[in-house]
Amino acid sequence: MSLRRVATAVTALAIAFTASTATTYALWSTTGSATFTVTLHTPPGTVPGAPTDLACTLKQAGQNPSTVELRWIGPNDIDYRVYRVGVSAPVHTTKNTRTGQLEASAFLAPDADGTYSVTVRAVVGGVESLDSQVLTFGFAENGCG
Repeated sequence: MSLRRVATAVTALAIAFTASTATTYALWSTTGSATFTVTLHTPPGTVPGAPTDLACTLKQAGQNPSTVELRWIGPNDIDYRVYRVGVSAPVHTTKNTRTGQLEASAFLAPDADGTYSVTVRAVVGGVESLDSQVLTFGFAENGCG
């Protein structure tokens, strides 16, 4: 029995991916080439990045009920949960958007100084990010800030 040499070398391809994109790569050898596409998705259980630049605008300030519009920076195609600082259950959940419109009643009683402190977490596949920065606001004369 004789053996035939099928390949003269084995080559490994290692690519570091940093973004969730589809990219086409081509491989060449002495016998031809092959093209393949790699589509990256967030693996299950991967912790998403925390939202940034949490800000707010008061709507109907000083009236009852008052409404606050929260907005933040983060991917637009994932879910987010708004939490009151010190409370384990979210007061609001958004689907595929980076804003939330909440009425004062969603926050229950204000803190002793009449303000509310909130954070936002990104949610991918049920896994939550770390908290955004804390945003403190009030519905009366305290405003957003």
